[in-house]
Amino acid sequence: VGTGPTGSSVEINVVATLRMNLITGRVIAHTEVWDFGKVDGIAGALLQTQRNAFAAPKNLSDGVSEIAKSIEDAIGSVDLSDDDEVFADPNDPMKFFTETNKPSDDYLNYALFVAALWLVYEGLKATQTL
Repeated sequence: VGTGPTGSSVEINVVATLRMNLITGRVIAHTEVWDFGKVDGIAGALLQTQRNAFAAPKNLSDGVSEIAKSIEDAIGSVDLSDDDEVFADPNDPMKFFTETNKPSDDYLNYALFVAALWLVYEGLKATQTL
């Protein structure tokens, strides 16, 4: 409660709402609602005009960043690849890993298995001749 420049009564109710991250304590979203209902006509119009003029650049930059984010989300949601073998790490969403399942990997595993069997056979054959 105070007096305006013309000697009129000025009473402004402000309700601030904060949405916070409980782990870090940082503010995620902050909104304010100003009620000029108890302000006289000229003083109320002057305060509202001044507040709108001060908030216009911030509102414009917030709108542009929101549009950019929605465009980025829309582009990011389009999957042009047929590679379904890419998975996100649940502990770190920015980290990805792949599981390759190519025939060449299978052939390599078969070759290693056959080579191990051959080494066992040759070892047994060498012990028989002693």
